[in-house]
Amino acid sequence: MRRGFPTEFATIASLHGAKPPSATPPADAGRLQAALKSLLAPPWALGAFAFSGDGRPISYEVRPELDGATWQQALLALHRAAENASRRMDIGGFHSGTLVCLNRRVHLYERGNAILALVTRANSRTNEAESALAQAA
Repeated sequence: MRRGFPTEFATIASLHGAKPPSATPPADAGRLQAALKSLLAPPWALGAFAFSGDGRPISYEVRPELDGATWQQALLALHRAAENASRRMDIGGFHSGTLVCLNRRVHLYERGNAILALVTRANSRTNEAESALAQAA
């Protein structure tokens, strides 16, 4: 299990008060949609996505030029690859990062038990996108 507890440790973890991510109550759906829409407000933003800490898609808001469902799957795969690479390099878990492509940028931001992703135009400013993600989280 990538996140949460393997079955054999679940009882031990519960004795210490820890909860697996799936036991964490989901965020208010209305507030989440408002946050995703606010991330999409700048003209350089193309899509905003939210995932649970254990990698389940929650919601997304996209401009017409993006296929939301396809990007959602791609972003999940990208986050999994970044998480696995971080663990293999023994630098801990993945928390945030930016993938710069020819005509897009992908910003991933992990906060608590949620993962936010923002797809932007290539000419966007990284610091503005990262600041927007940090405020939305």
